[in-house]
Amino acid sequence: MVLSDRYGGKPRPSLLKQTLRYVAIFGFGALLVSALLGLVTTSIAETILPPSKARTSSKIRPGKKSYKGSSKAQPDRANEGSISP
Repeated sequence: MVLSDRYGGKPRPSLLKQTLRYVAIFGFGALLVSALLGLVTTSIAETILPPSKARTSSKIRPGKKSYKGSSKAQPDRANEGSISP
């Protein structure tokens, strides 16, 4: 097999054209893979997370108290005051 048979009798493409073709193929492939991964992760996240109405209704309103008791008493955090000096 002669080299000219591979290209149909045309001269072999230059190294620059071959390089640009490989770079373009790699770039489009990378965009395709990233788009596919984004679609997959988005669909997985939508199935795992609750619907948006359920997430917004569970938020505490700024004017309401989130604890029972007097208005000035703050509940202790888990790590505050647990060890006595």
